[in-house]
Amino acid sequence: MVPRPNCVNVLVTTTHLVPALAKILLYNLGSVFPIENIYGSMKVGKDNCFQRIQDKFGRKCTYVVIGDGKDEETAAKNV
Repeated sequence: MVPRPNCVNVLVTTTHLVPALAKILLYNLGSVFPIENIYGSMKVGKDNCFQRIQDKFGRKCTYVVIGDGKDEETAAKNV
């Protein structure tokens, strides 16, 4: 994957963080998803995670949300 300046990848997972991190390392995605940009929503919820991401990166960013359910669709509309 070619790095793009001024772009970051953020991962929000509903699973426990340790298995998610293990999969990232197993599939050699550590350079794509830096550990400081991986969020677990199991305890706090996806909306809370997306709010934290907005607080970190700002509201003027372009956000792309990819998912497979209504939660992601709702979150994408709110971001």
